Amino acid sequence: MTNQFTKEWALGIIAQREAERNPEGLLQDPDNPDPGLESDLQRNCTDFLDVRGYPWFHDYSRKKNRPGWSDLFVFMPMRTIVLVELKSESGTFRKEQKELRLVLHHLGHPVYPARSMKRFREIILKEEMLLRKRGWNP
Repeated sequence: MTNQFTKEWALGIIAQREAERNPEGLLQDPDNPDPGLESDLQRNCTDFLDVRGYPWFHDYSRKKNRPGWSDLFVFMPMRTIVLVELKSESGTFRKEQKELRLVLHHLGHPVYPARSMKRFREIILKEEMLLRKRGWNP
């Protein structure tokens, strides 16, 4: 019996993983985009992470690396890495981003889309809540 990597199978895996990582049904409200450029949103997000003391990584050399990777990798306690794809109001996921997102979800690493600072804060605070449930005591 082989497990074929079909779109339907991948969407099922994504739904299962999102239910596991979002047990309280958080992040259900629509993400109303912030005005401005994606770079403005990124600067606000990284400032927020700096204040909270979380190291982060953004790949500034995209032309040299494989396409599709998330905008921000956030390093949190207990070996937690949060992947966030920032989008402006008109931004869309590229084909490579969609494909990599499916693979990462399958491996248990959700990629959170964020179009606003409000959504980004919700993502980080939700991850902190999940960490507390696993025993993290800041």
